[in-house]
Amino acid sequence: MAAFFEDYGKTTKKQPEFSSQIIPDMLPRIHDRTWMDRFMSRSRAFPAYRYGNMPGGALLLVGLMGGTLKEIPEKYHLASPLTHVGPHCPPTLQIFDDNDFIIDAAHGCRLNQALCGKGIPSVYIEYPQTVHGFDQYFGVSRRISPSAQAATFEIERFLTLME
Repeated sequence: MAAFFEDYGKTTKKQPEFSSQIIPDMLPRIHDRTWMDRFMSRSRAFPAYRYGNMPGGALLLVGLMGGTLKEIPEKYHLASPLTHVGPHCPPTLQIFDDNDFIIDAAHGCRLNQALCGKGIPSVYIEYPQTVHGFDQYFGVSRRISPSAQAATFEIERFLTLME
């Protein structure tokens, strides 16, 4: 989580170092002014549309964690999956896209390496030319999306191998 906070801060210049730096302009704004705003929000066709600075936003992790990395580093450390890797972990399948605008695939690679280093069965798959939620886009059928078909196949294969 600390690496995610730092990575996100490199691309989002509004991310504060301290909570005292939060200004109203950084807070999510709900768009409910027009019939289209209300339709998009209520239909959940694209839930992130409802917020003017989403997905993500400058306060993504600050709100989730309850403070910035400089204020509560121990909480970020405890929230990281890497902190909890050990023999008790189950077999893990991670499917990433290579153009994620929320989570960089490098985080999945690090988790995969940590799991494999502890002898935990772990599979890491990265689909080229895809983005976050590649199998969930409005108007794209999972039946015709090559990446969604591949992900379904990999999930079924992983579960079969784990039996």
